[in-house]
Parts: sequence; structure tokens; C-alpha cells
Amino acid sequence: MVEKICQFDGICIVDTGATTFVPLWNYILENEILCFLAARSRRVFVHSVVAGGQAMSDTLNGLERLAETTTEKNVIVWLNEFFGEVSKDGKPFEQFRVAEEQAHKLLGTVVIRERNPNTYGDDMRLMLARRLTFQEAIQLGEFSLVSKQRLEIIQRELFEQLDRIEMECVSAGDRVHQDGRSGDAPKADLSGCGHTSAQACGSTARRDQVAAHGIRASC
Repeated sequence: MVEKICQFDGICIVDTGATTFVPLWNYILENEILCFLAARSRRVFVHSVVAGGQAMSDTLNGLERLAETTTEKNVIVWLNEFFGEVSKDGKPFEQFRVAEEQAHKLLGTVVIRERNPNTYGDDMRLMLARRLTFQEAIQLGEFSLVSKQRLEIIQRELFEQLDRIEMECVSAGDRVHQDGRSGDAPKADLSGCGHTSAQACGSTARRDQVAAHGIRASC
């Protein structure tokens, strides 16, 4: 997988579930893959989901452990409001303890707003079932004109949020420094993480590709 990422000219997205992500992330830490990829003009961004409702506590714990083990400011948090708003005691996510303590590791947030499940929800489920990006779904004749309009609304909202996140790629000569390189690499206990994905960026990030995978990881 690492060799393919290095050889591929463009964005690579590794879409994993929680069970698969744990050994993958430990492999990345043990072998200093972030430094390895940075030396080859590839930068890794980790997309992690925090869900509202009953899953909020577990997903927050998973995010905290992930942020503690990464050595870069490369975590993008997707706030999924499908099961409820991501807030605690009237405070938004930005005022949560984990967000404040790990601010130096969090690159930005993307909010997936709760919408009408019988209209927007059905359109999104069909798009995800077909494993399409937003642009592919909008161009596909399978969706009605109004469905395409709804998908464009969601796409525009996600794109605007992604545009505010500086997902810049390192240049060929840049170095990414890691802490504790003389000792054993830290192990990641990420049992509380929801669906998590990693994105390796070589050039400018394609928003449509990132947004579609971010939505898929949050559902």
C-alpha cells in the first residue's frame, strides 16, 4: 500500500473501519511512515468522526487517543449530527476539553448537518450505496433533478468547509520531525474510534473525492 501511494500521482484515500484502522495506524507509527511519505512529497491527513448522541463519548475518546499518538497537525474531525448535535452542556465541539488540549493536532472540522432523512437522507444513501462521488451522482441520470439539487446543496456546504482547511502538501525537501524517535514508537489504543480514514496528498486535494469519502466514513 505504501509503495502504491508513493508511485501514484494524485490523492490516495485509505478508507477503513475502526477494526482495520487500529493495526494500520500502529504500523504507520512503528515504521515512521509519516516521515517516510513526507520525504517523498506525500503528506498524510487523518479523517476522524465524532458522532452526536450516544456514540459521542466513545468517538471523542477515540479522537483523543488518535490525536495523542500522531506527531503532526494532521487530524480532520468530521462532526456527524445524524444522531444528534455534537455539543455538551451547551458548548460546541471547539470548546470541548479534547479540542482545546489537542488543538495543535487538529487541522480543522467539517460538520455534517442533520437534514430531512426522507429527502436528503435518501439521496445520500443512494449515492453511498453506489459508491459515487458527488459529481458522479449529480451527472448520473439515476437521480431526479430535485435530488441532484439536494446533493449540490450538501456538496457546496462541505466544499466550503473543506476550503477553509489548509490541506497543503509538503515539498520534496521538507522534513517532518517526530518526537521520541530513539525509543519505541507509541502504540495507539483506538478502540473508541468510529469509522476512520487516511488521506495521502501529493498535489492539491480533490474536494469531491475527500468529501464523498468523509461522508461515507461518517455513516
